[in-house]
Amino acid sequence: AEAAVLEALQHFGEAWRLVQEWGAPDLGADWGDWGKAQALEMKRRIESIEGLGPGLGQVNWQEQLQVLSKLCEEAAEKF
Repeated sequence: AEAAVLEALQHFGEAWRLVQEWGAPDLGADWGDWGKAQALEMKRRIESIEGLGPGLGQVNWQEQLQVLSKLCEEAAEKF
């Protein structure tokens, strides 16, 4: 499932780029599916951190927060 979500995010990102750069037709209501993929990726990342248990001190929090922040920023552009 992880690979499918990452692939979906990649394709939605490319669609967004084509809309912005080339004036391609907007996806309209299909952006909602992009939002669902974003939410799944955020949930997956948060759960992977929580699953580390006692090893939480070894998590690169800055990197994890940057990834989650980027996902939120991308969502804010569209919604």
